[in-house]
This record gives sequence, C-alpha cells and structure tokens, in this order.
Amino acid sequence: MQVYIDLQALVHNARYILSKTDGKQIAAVVKGDAYGHGISLVVPTLVSLGINRFVVSNLKEAYAIWNLGAQWILVLHPSPEDVKEIEYLPAPLSSAIRIAIWDFSMLDIVPNHVPVHIALSTGFGVGINEIQGNLSNVYIEGIMGHMPFLDDTEKHQRLRERIYKEFIERAIFYAEKYRASEVHICNSATLFYMDGCSGTTMVRTGVGLYGYIEARSIRPELKPVMYQVGEIISIKKVKKGDTVFYGNVAENNMTVAFVRAGYGDGYAGGRYAYHIRSKQYISRVFDLTMNVTAFDVSGINARVGDKILLLGDKTKVRADEVGKQIGVSTEKVLTRAGLSRRIALPEDIKDLLQA
Repeated sequence: MQVYIDLQALVHNARYILSKTDGKQIAAVVKGDAYGHGISLVVPTLVSLGINRFVVSNLKEAYAIWNLGAQWILVLHPSPEDVKEIEYLPAPLSSAIRIAIWDFSMLDIVPNHVPVHIALSTGFGVGINEIQGNLSNVYIEGIMGHMPFLDDTEKHQRLRERIYKEFIERAIFYAEKYRASEVHICNSATLFYMDGCSGTTMVRTGVGLYGYIEARSIRPELKPVMYQVGEIISIKKVKKGDTVFYGNVAENNMTVAFVRAGYGDGYAGGRYAYHIRSKQYISRVFDLTMNVTAFDVSGINARVGDKILLLGDKTKVRADEVGKQIGVSTEKVLTRAGLSRRIALPEDIKDLLQA
C-alpha cells in the first residue's frame, strides 16, 4: 500500500483559508506528523506560502519542524520534562517556542522568559476557568481556547455562537489585564462558522488544511490532500459457505479481490474502496488482516495489479465518510493512514486518479 500526498491540494486549501482570515496570522496545526501527512512534506510547503507559525503537541515535534523552517511554534501539550528542557535548547529554537498552559501547576516550572498561552475552558473538558493572582513574573503572550467539536446543525450552531461569544469576552478581558498580544480559539470549522473569527488576532487551523471540515457549505471548496492506494494481488471465486481468511465464511457466491493493505499498514478499514480502472465502488467483505483486505469484485473486470483507492477524493472513501462508517473521527482515519510511507503525489498517479 502507498500513501500519496497532493501538495497542490494543500496549497489550494491553505490559500483558501488565508483568503478568509481578514489578514490575521495563521498557525497551522501539524501535530501527529501533520495528521499523518508528514511534516517533511507539509511544513516546507506551508513555509513557501509565507506561513511560519505552527502548532505541535510536544517538544520533539517542535524540534523537527524548526529544522524545516518554522519560526513560531506553540507546543499544545508539553510534559513537565519538555518544559524543563527548553532552557537547554539552542537559543534560536528556544526563542521560537511558546507553551500552552491548561493547568496553572505548569506555571511553577515554566522559565519566566518563555511565552505562555493560557487556555481558557470552553466546555472541552480541559482548560482554566478563571485567571487569578499576580502573574507579573509570567510572560503571557496569548489567551487561547479550543472550540468543542460540534455538528453541522442549527442547534449546534447556536451553541457554537454562545461558546464563542463567551470566550471572546473573557479572552479580551484577560488579554488587556495581562497585556497579552494574541487571542485565538479557532479550529478549522469555526473560522467559517464565525465569519473570520472576529475578536481574535490569530487563526489556528488543523484538519481544514488537509481538506476536511464539518461545515457542509465549505467542503466543496477544500480538497483532500491524502490518497491511500492499494493493489490487487490475487483474485479468487468463492462459493457460499467457503472459508476465507481467519474463519470468515462467505455468505454468497462472489469474486473476491485480495488487496495489499491492512491494519498493519494504517488502513482504517472503510466499507468501500474505489476500483480506479472501472470507476466503480467495491465493498469490503471480510475483516482485514495485517497487510491484506478482501473486496467483492463480482461483475467487475478486475485484474491482478489493478490500483484500488482506499482513501481520497471520492465520496465513499473520503476520510470523514470512512470515519462515520467505522465510528472514529476524521483525524484518526488520516493519522492512522500516515503510518505508511508517504510520498508527494506523482503526476502519473494523479492522472490515473483523475482520469
């Protein structure tokens, strides 16, 4: 199985998001190896567009993206060990790093020259309810939050608007009180739902960069960046009652194609795949194994060597749709797929996918 990253689609998405930010800075979320897309591919591409602010999970990720051109790095979930290590980093890297504070106990170990972004609780289950006390010895650069994941419904939009309004009022109050220069809450969807995120100074955007967003009206404007492609390695006719794989029993007569892709490769196991040559969807019929999955190709002129699209820009194999099929988030589907080797999408494969 091979994972291809369409860097032209990434550029398209980034430019579209930039066009909606009213001139605000963008901080691109690249935690989890850029949601499985590969920081070595994603970060230099975004830097080439003038995006030099990035968000990561830990210090190891911060060091990796600094070597790729990042100049401003917010570490979202630092461990105490991460925080203590900052003082021993090279000065250029140390000066690039900011620390998110979700619990005041972390302030006891943060060096006073390191900028912190205090995360307010927004109903996400984590964060600080109220900022109190004399924090004159703390370098508070930002007040931040995270919008809870909300569905694309009228009811949730009203809830989103209430949460956003309450956050902005609190964040601006604290930013003025503690002279913080940055206010930010936006995840990808909130940028569009809340019309550019008025009241903020910066936009944090994650999964939207990679082509996915819960806002249905925006989905057509973004392009999935990741393509997961398998290959048929064997075709077999099975009869009803035949045993296939580890004790699976065929419920009907069918022609089964065995595709080189499984959970060991990061394949999430959606219900469908797309047979590229015939331009038809095929159904997954048996539990996937570590490196092989079986699909029903009855009625399709399938051949050994045919390419199968497991994840990409087709309705039933989009990462968000696959997530719904198997009951996990879009982010989990993408990050899991990124366990495989990733390369920039070659023109011949792109032509094949778009033919």
